[in-house]
Amino acid sequence: MTSSAIKVSIRYNKTDLNRIKRYVVSTILTKLREIYLEEMKHPTTRPDFKLIYTGHSTQSAYLKIGGNELIFNSPAIFFVEYGTDPRTKLPPHDAIERWVRLKLHITGKQELERTTKRIMFSIKKKGTPEFRPIRESIKKLEEYYK
Repeated sequence: MTSSAIKVSIRYNKTDLNRIKRYVVSTILTKLREIYLEEMKHPTTRPDFKLIYTGHSTQSAYLKIGGNELIFNSPAIFFVEYGTDPRTKLPPHDAIERWVRLKLHITGKQELERTTKRIMFSIKKKGTPEFRPIRESIKKLEEYYK
């Protein structure tokens, strides 16, 4: 070390180190949530995916107290992330009807029922595509911190 060098040392105890770890983890998860919100609003990996953004799944993403877990608390997030295969049974009517009302803003009783049934039979026959917003957000987070 030369005579003009400055040395900075940080002294910490176990409690300080745990606070630092929590802060770092919380910061990383907060950044992941930001990336996730952006991915849901403007999908980059699936330009063919016709996402109807309402904000419900993004509003469900929150940091757990303590800052060490990011929770995605949307009932549909698993199906959005991984998609579904064709199936032998119809998906639940109430859930699809609620989705039609929220996403497509259909309120007329007959049109709501007709659209709900069309979507239910389509899901039964074809399944749903995976969208992968969480996995894509994690990839982007890794790139951000490289």
